[in-house]
Amino acid sequence: MKPGKKRKMWVRVGIVIVLVLGTIEGIYWSRRIAEQRHQAEEDSRAARIMAQAADTRDYNKAREQVVAGHFNLDTIRRAVTEEIHRQTIKRVDGYFVQPPGPQRMAYLDRVIDEAVAYERFRAKSRPAPTTRPAPPATDAFVAWVSQQPAATRARLAEFGAAFNARLQQRGLPPIQAPLR
Repeated sequence: MKPGKKRKMWVRVGIVIVLVLGTIEGIYWSRRIAEQRHQAEEDSRAARIMAQAADTRDYNKAREQVVAGHFNLDTIRRAVTEEIHRQTIKRVDGYFVQPPGPQRMAYLDRVIDEAVAYERFRAKSRPAPTTRPAPPATDAFVAWVSQQPAATRARLAEFGAAFNARLQQRGLPPIQAPLR
């Protein structure tokens, strides 16, 4: 074979290899983008279900919708965690809207009653313990709080102190943070 023909053959082989690899990479990235889009849509649907459940207090309906939606466990965890964050900020804001005194105390009592009801619900619906221990809930909460602006952290701390003090006044046991 002449040197010029050999070179042309290798150029053609190189072009074919580049085209094949480019096609494979294009397919990979298009699938990855489609998966990310699908995950974002799934997260959004799950978040809407969790927000509706929190606003209506109909957690059984939310459970049915989650099961019917066939969400994966990570999606459910992210949606629940986001909703808990949203509800926490909502309750803290509600506390500071109240004038100091009996109105704040009554607001704290309503929040505590909701938390106690949620604890009862969790106790009834909690699955059997797994063999591996779950990470402490406070670690996730502390990580989330540390990412908040300083003013929000201060409000969270003040609300938490008032919440815990009112729990003690009412003779109730401490309530564990629901974040995992």
